[in-house]
Amino acid sequence: MDNKQAINYWIKSAEADWQVVNHLFEKRDYTYALFFGQIALLETITDFNLEARYPDERFLFKKKCTKKFTAKYIAEIEYLKQWLLKQIQS
Repeated sequence: MDNKQAINYWIKSAEADWQVVNHLFEKRDYTYALFFGQIALLETITDFNLEARYPDERFLFKKKCTKKFTAKYIAEIEYLKQWLLKQIQS
């Protein structure tokens, strides 16, 4: 797979994952909305991956995942996603 194919694959995958994020948020499944939103792997977002998947952290994390908390981070992830897409397409 060349670079252009890899980029196109990432863009398609990111869009599919983003649809899942929005669906899960609408269904009030905030923990997994953030899990799927951790596309960009920033420090805070990467924590969502760990906290959503591993039992010791999972229940504490679930309590943190209110609608307000989740909406804030989904907005930040969306901003980063758009920025990355602009960088790729430049």
